[in-house]
Amino acid sequence: MYLHGLIVDIPFHITSVTTKNTRKILVGDMVYSYHQIKPEFFTGFFVRENERDKEIGKRFFLATPEKALIDLFYLKPNSFKKESQFQEARFHEEDIKKMIDWRGLFEIARLFNNKSLEKRLQDFKDYIFS
Repeated sequence: MYLHGLIVDIPFHITSVTTKNTRKILVGDMVYSYHQIKPEFFTGFFVRENERDKEIGKRFFLATPEKALIDLFYLKPNSFKKESQFQEARFHEEDIKKMIDWRGLFEIARLFNNKSLEKRLQDFKDYIFS
């Protein structure tokens, strides 16, 4: 989320999704969390190369802004249910208005077959454009 400029605060906890097992790794003061999702949910990303080391195998997947938002709402279902929670998250609301492809976001969200997730995303969209 921060990488795409969607939130104000700098995270001290990096969250990723994976088709492998859920786990946390502590490196110095940083916590890296990996959350397992079903393979059919593992979409909505592009491939990036490590700028400093372009050897084979030094590539990684980076979520699109839409997929990052979906993953956030999916992984934290109780955190984004009402307007006060949207405000507390300190989103860059004006940037989100311009950046998010809402049609694409809801196409990806439908893959999760989770009406509660779709409702929270719709409520968030309504909040952003209110």
